[in-house]
Amino acid sequence: MGEERDAYAAEEQPVIDIHPPHESAHSWRDISIHLATITVGLFIALSSKVCRVAASPAPGA
Repeated sequence: MGEERDAYAAEEQPVIDIHPPHESAHSWRDISIHLATITVGLFIALSSKVCRVAASPAPGA
């Protein structure tokens, strides 16, 4: 029974696929582009979260 539950739990877990960089950053320009890309991605993710929360009805309404 325990093995079946563990196999089922393993199937239900989302997989996060993290890729290592193909090459290292060679200049400050490469580092700043990488940081800007991460910053823009976080901004988009947080903005979409705020929009979804603002668009949802209030819990007591």
